Amino acid sequence: MGYAGGYTAVTDFLRTVRPSVPKPFERRFETPPGRQAQVDFAEFTAESTDETGVMRKVWLFSMVLGHSRWFWGRFVASQNLQSVLRCHIGAFEAIGGAPEEVLYDRMKTAVIGEE
Repeated sequence: MGYAGGYTAVTDFLRTVRPSVPKPFERRFETPPGRQAQVDFAEFTAESTDETGVMRKVWLFSMVLGHSRWFWGRFVASQNLQSVLRCHIGAFEAIGGAPEEVLYDRMKTAVIGEE
């Protein structure tokens, strides 16, 4: 199109006139002390201590307090209601109480149905 300048001159100019791309940021979700805990399960595979070489699926129940990020966890063999209740009791005993609210990440034992 008749431009006699170099490529670098164009890119240098464009850098000055283009809007800068905002840097992604992370915003921490804050809650007051005693307000909230979050609960979830994570799946692991572990070798059985009863049967050498046999791999079994185990679940890590985790409860994290929203304010302090205090973590409590326990490995369980099942995500059934009895395991979930025992884990809640253990976590609440370790905390020395219970938060006002517990959030669940779509756990089958906590979610009844879809809206």
